[in-house]
Amino acid sequence: MEKCTVTVTPVENRHGVALAAVAELAQSYMQLRGTQNLLGIVKRNLRIAEENEELVNTRFANGIATTLDLAQARAQQPTIAATLPPLRSREAELRRVPKTVESSQVVLALRNHTVAPKNM
Repeated sequence: MEKCTVTVTPVENRHGVALAAVAELAQSYMQLRGTQNLLGIVKRNLRIAEENEELVNTRFANGIATTLDLAQARAQQPTIAATLPPLRSREAELRRVPKTVESSQVVLALRNHTVAPKNM
């Protein structure tokens, strides 16, 4: 059996580092946007729960709703609101990611990249 040797040039190495860093940054961005979308949904759900409680209060005052309906409507808000702090923490964490990713490596690798990537 023959031995196969692969050599990686410094330019290819820099390109690989830059590509890996950009991929990590893109993944973090997508996670950030997903978390922001979830935050928007939770905030909308919280507003809906508040409106629902107002409606149930009105119905209760008019004798249409029961105390159970009222208790359930009141319980919705704290349950939904409890999901906000972890999502806000996750959003803050993801906003810090670009600063922790070795973006300086990407910039240096791209700046020193003198040869265009080969078409495969």
